[in-house]
Amino acid sequence: MKILFCYTVATITFFFNSIFITICNKSNIAFLHNEKQEMPLKSNCDTIDPADTVCLNGLPAMGRWMFQGNKQRADWLGVKWQNKTLIEPINIILIDSISSSPEQSEKLLIENLKKAGYTSRNLHSSGYLGYIGGVYYSQYPKENNHAFSNASAFVDNNHCRIFGPHFFNGAYYYSAALSRENVAPFSRVKHHFSSFVRARDAFAFQLNKKSKFKIIKNVEMHNAIQNNITESTGDHDGMAILLSLKK
Repeated sequence: MKILFCYTVATITFFFNSIFITICNKSNIAFLHNEKQEMPLKSNCDTIDPADTVCLNGLPAMGRWMFQGNKQRADWLGVKWQNKTLIEPINIILIDSISSSPEQSEKLLIENLKKAGYTSRNLHSSGYLGYIGGVYYSQYPKENNHAFSNASAFVDNNHCRIFGPHFFNGAYYYSAALSRENVAPFSRVKHHFSSFVRARDAFAFQLNKKSKFKIIKNVEMHNAIQNNITESTGDHDGMAILLSLKK
């Protein structure tokens, strides 16, 4: 009787262990499979509040803001500006009418940014989205905790995240959010917001001077938040600088 009981327990234990191992193996296979898949750069069924977009003549519809991964407007990691929530505007638009593929466009983008002194550097927040022509695009640079900047995060710097490329009327379009930060070693975020305008203008100037992206004009994004008791866009003037890639 005792032997039969032990045999029964062992059989039941083996049975449940087999089920558990099978389930775990399936989970691990699924996890490894998902791990190998790259996150899609875009989704063709995205929706957005029309108030968060702007229609510019000859351009695809542009999102006015940089968005967090949950598609809420980015707020500079919660840092306050004059005791108001700081909303991050799109203030640069780039056009590439030269490239014949998204891959070529991405390569030229990064090459020209490097010429202007903007490389992918760490110690910046990441995972942001930009909206162009009905699609949310993941940020460049693609590395976690990186942004394109003109200096190390250990010193004051201009930094940006770029979104795209979106193909429209024979050209690839990008949007970007530029801001300048000052080092604040004793604060929670370690940086203080300094300026959107200074960062935008310096970025456009350097691209125009040292790369093949040339300034075309300023465009009205209607994304300066003023006279609002809870939100602000700091010193932003509502304009984006439009640059086009030249041969």
